[in-house]
Amino acid sequence: MVDFWNVYRKSRATEGFSKSRLYLSARDRIHASLSSVERSALTLDMSKGLALKYDESTRYLIAKDLTYDMLVSIYDVNSSFSVVFRESTILDDSEIARIRRQVAKAGKSNLELRAIGLQNNYSALINSLEDLCKVMKFNLQEIDVFGSGVRHIVFDTKVGMAFDLLPQNRVIGPNDLVNRLSIDDFNKARSELTFI
Repeated sequence: MVDFWNVYRKSRATEGFSKSRLYLSARDRIHASLSSVERSALTLDMSKGLALKYDESTRYLIAKDLTYDMLVSIYDVNSSFSVVFRESTILDDSEIARIRRQVAKAGKSNLELRAIGLQNNYSALINSLEDLCKVMKFNLQEIDVFGSGVRHIVFDTKVGMAFDLLPQNRVIGPNDLVNRLSIDDFNKARSELTFI
């Protein structure tokens, strides 16, 4: 797991930390059924990214079967412009530059970042987000990397929030979210981040 005290100590050492606020909280995420969002939704596959401004035809982005990867959203509060991607590998400098170019399309912005996924004792994906934080300014709204089950997430491009998806339009049962994907199978499927 991520060593939050180590992250906290690093953050505390930065200039201006004493003026900032850090909130640690836990709450259940709101659920959305697949049938209620699929009319105006796009599905985002592993290692894919998308930059878009909100419109009625593509209000929701669906990320099914988050296992060892993370859904990262950078949302501009002023313009409802979003850059959303599924990070499955550590972001290198060229990928960070590509993300930065996509975000620059929003112009002057008030950015919020959310990262959601399965963490499974692998802090490298979080560390690569820290590299992204160094080159861009945004408000860190949510990091949800706890648990060991498969995640299904819906990102609302109108309001910039993420919801749990109920993929079978019913309350999730006890064995529905068991992760059956091995890390070896995941490693075979992942690739470099590309924007569609």
